Amino acid sequence: MMQSAGSSAHRKRTKSTMENKQCPSPAVERDWAALPRDILFSIFLKLGPRETMLGAEFACTAWRRVAVEEPSLWRSIGFHSIDEVIQRWVNAHTETAMAFVALERSSGQCEAFRGYLDDEELADLVQRGPSLKTLDISQFTNNEGTDKLMEALMKLPLLEDLQIYFRHALKGRADEMLRSIGHACPNLKRLVLIYARAMELECDEDECSNNLIDGEIR
Repeated sequence: MMQSAGSSAHRKRTKSTMENKQCPSPAVERDWAALPRDILFSIFLKLGPRETMLGAEFACTAWRRVAVEEPSLWRSIGFHSIDEVIQRWVNAHTETAMAFVALERSSGQCEAFRGYLDDEELADLVQRGPSLKTLDISQFTNNEGTDKLMEALMKLPLLEDLQIYFRHALKGRADEMLRSIGHACPNLKRLVLIYARAMELECDEDECSNNLIDGEIR
């Protein structure tokens, strides 16, 4: 039996189609180092300072250059989500060291900072971050009283939101501290002070007084 030229050509086309399906084309190599700077900037903004410093900036020289040379990436430092902290846990000392590296990169543009500080670190912070509007200090160490704290706060004229968790009981009256902070930070809109009086140092945090004071500080 003779086969027509048409059926032969059809079989060839079918065979060719099957071979194409069985042999996928090789994946195209991507040069991630060649990503435009504005794209990298957007990626780092979504990652946040912590994830950028712990991983992304080490991908290549081009990525690190963007991380180091873009001050606006570092306007908010230390405000991590709980998922970030769980996935990449580091101790408080390392966290503070990273925060100050980020602060240096911000070139004075940092507007929000959260971290562990003592008197000396706070003095360093206000020198490097004069544009701060939000400051959240965890476990603030003030062994020498609050004079250095007030000196530092007076150097932050734009501060609007302040929260301090004191590691030690405050020396002096709480209302005096409130008044001093109010005078040092005239643009303050929100103030939270968390501290323990001598009799409460051994108490559970839930047992301590958490009464809110709402109104003008005179």
